[in-house]
Amino acid sequence: MTGLLALIGGQEHQRGCEPIDRRLLLEAGVSRPEVAVLLAATTPRRRAFKIAEATAYWRRLGARARIAFTGRPDDVEHALELLQQPDLVVMTGGRPWLLQARLSAALLRGRLRALWRSGVPISGSSAGAMALAEWRWSFQPFAPLAVVPGLSFVRGALVAPHFGRHGTDRWAEATRRRHPRLLVVGLQDRSALIGRNSDWQALGAGSVMLLRGGLRQRHRLGAPVSLPVVGDAVTPPSRHALPA
Repeated sequence: MTGLLALIGGQEHQRGCEPIDRRLLLEAGVSRPEVAVLLAATTPRRRAFKIAEATAYWRRLGARARIAFTGRPDDVEHALELLQQPDLVVMTGGRPWLLQARLSAALLRGRLRALWRSGVPISGSSAGAMALAEWRWSFQPFAPLAVVPGLSFVRGALVAPHFGRHGTDRWAEATRRRHPRLLVVGLQDRSALIGRNSDWQALGAGSVMLLRGGLRQRHRLGAPVSLPVVGDAVTPPSRHALPA
């Protein structure tokens, strides 16, 4: 059975996210979990803060955070080392383009998928949540909302984090209109869509919005949510863009 997935809208490792992360730790099922925290989306000036925040947060929850992408010259090798036998993998928020560049190594992507297939829970917040979906916004200078392939842990979907802030709700609406067959998952800060296969639930302080074609559904704390099938990666269109 594949591991539990958590898509978080943002502001990970802060008050209000505890119910989400306790659910993931419960899934891990060990008394002193080892959490591999990937700061792949973090800028250099934010690293020290994010390291301290993650370390203190997971300690409060009874877990040990082991942190990768801290600016070491061997960041990828160090990340692979931490991903040998973690009980939970967390991809934090930050700059989506940094995360994509730092997770470009095939060995690293393959290790993440192997862990998930073996039952290890994986959580992504903001940029991390965007990366876990099959599709994501490119954020390229001349076409920031172009739709390009993600890691495909959640098929048929694109994640819009910080929903209601930073204009992502407007971006989500524009994407829904342009690609009516694509499921856009709007996630508010400190809110998550968590589950596997067809069994999903909204957790956290805010709500989850599903947009597809003429569909608009809002789900609040504890509500069951239906998503497309979650499974192995699929081959994206060769032109790296969805049909309208």
